[in-house]
Amino acid sequence: MTAVTSLLITNSFLSLQLIFSIARYEAVIDAYLDGLEASGLSDLSRVTSVASFFVSRVDTLIDKMLEKIGTPEALALRGKVNKTIINCLLMLELLNCSQSYAI
Repeated sequence: MTAVTSLLITNSFLSLQLIFSIARYEAVIDAYLDGLEASGLSDLSRVTSVASFFVSRVDTLIDKMLEKIGTPEALALRGKVNKTIINCLLMLELLNCSQSYAI
């Protein structure tokens, strides 16, 4: 059991920040959902925790992916792709794949 899960079970406020990778954010989501399930809360509107994902660190990842593709078109996009939009789309995909709770 992670610290995130343990603290949510006790209904502690969490402010999770400085999350720079999608993989880490996914782990936070899993721990958060596990904590909500284990808390036994029937009214999830009382949960006030937050997790912040930084989009700026994905810039280099996207450029590396474009380099791996290697086509002239992909290479021309290095440093030009609106990384924030792409990253937000990836996060939405991740969140849509997670269990959903009506809060």
